[in-house]
Amino acid sequence: MNGCNMRVLSLLLLMLMFGAGCTQSQTAQSSAPAAGDSGGSIAIATPGAAEKMGTTDGIFIAAPAGYRSLGQVVMRDNAAFVITPEKGQPDSRPDDMMASLAHNMAVGSNGVDPDNRIAGANCQGSGETPESAIQVLNLAAVSDQVRAAHACARLRHPGAEWLTTQLVAKEESYISQIALVDAARRVVIVYVDVNRYVKQVLSEVHG
Repeated sequence: MNGCNMRVLSLLLLMLMFGAGCTQSQTAQSSAPAAGDSGGSIAIATPGAAEKMGTTDGIFIAAPAGYRSLGQVVMRDNAAFVITPEKGQPDSRPDDMMASLAHNMAVGSNGVDPDNRIAGANCQGSGETPESAIQVLNLAAVSDQVRAAHACARLRHPGAEWLTTQLVAKEESYISQIALVDAARRVVIVYVDVNRYVKQVLSEVHG
């Protein structure tokens, strides 16, 4: 197991210990700094807690038709807030919480670095719909997929700023739904396939 996934799995254990049972007014927090950021941290919150804290400022993006939302990530005050999925969604799966934490903490730790760079040839697909979700090619390691997904999204929309990312799923297929704000202050949604990363982490967790 590589170092990146070791860090994610360690955070998963921490969040599952303290976060899975969070009430609507509680959060759990890790002191692990975000990549390239000396003072950042990752906090977990239920949707209700995030709303009460004003963490999202109303930034909730709807999952595409036929998909279920597995939570999202926003940045506030140099911290990444990982917002867990709503409970009781139709077609939910036993691994939904684990998939959500694995993906969304990876986003919070290294997925939104504005200096990410990727070759255009490694981003296949328009990303305009879930069906045309960008496939990231030529990954050096599966653990790079989330970071590269965000780099591909920015490549499709040069100069756009990251707003939030939500993991969405249909059955056991996982897509990053990335919201960017372009130069005209319009929200642009980009879909990127993150199946390899999520499924690898789930496989490692299950042994």
